[in-house]
Amino acid sequence: MFLVFPWLLTKCGFWPALGISAVGTILVFFIFAWLAKPFGVDLLP
Repeated sequence: MFLVFPWLLTKCGFWPALGISAVGTILVFFIFAWLAKPFGVDLLP
C-alpha cells in the first residue's frame, strides 16, 4: 500500500487516495487473516 498511495495521489487527489488506501489496507488485512487461519494464526476474534 505504501507504493500504491503515491500513484493514487497523482491520479485522483489526496482524499480519494487516502480513502482507497484505507479500504485497500482493510481488504489486505482480511485476506491475510483468511490465509493465516489454516496455520493456526487467529487474527480475528
